[in-house]
Amino acid sequence: MRIRHIIICGSAALAAIAVGGLYFLKPSVSARIGAAAKQSGSFDLAKLTDFNWDQAYIVSPYEPRERICARLASTWTSCLSRLPPAISEGDFLLVFARGASVVHHELHSRRNGDFCDASCFLQLTPEQARFTYSATQNRHVLATNSP
Repeated sequence: MRIRHIIICGSAALAAIAVGGLYFLKPSVSARIGAAAKQSGSFDLAKLTDFNWDQAYIVSPYEPRERICARLASTWTSCLSRLPPAISEGDFLLVFARGASVVHHELHSRRNGDFCDASCFLQLTPEQARFTYSATQNRHVLATNSP
């Protein structure tokens, strides 16, 4: 009986690890943006996410955490504890919200595309979050292409 219990528990643990491992193998939204932009020249951000959202926030490099969190205060109460002190030179911050809750956030590598030339804080609905891709001056520029 004890061996059977060990086998059942071990099998359950392996299954949980396998499912969890598959979750972590899924490409990030940033990686999906880079692949879609380079492959087709344009993309719809809502189609690259596997969660529902009604607002996307895109924050440029060097933006300090305090300023980001002040703009997202009504949406993301745990912002200060979840973000680095500032967004580094090589990244943008992507934040997705549904209603009054943040459903996903991650850093977006500039290697997968720049959303703006200078400092920016974009707020987009799924309908507005359409982009075109162009490679200029050794940069991968993502420009909004919303209706």
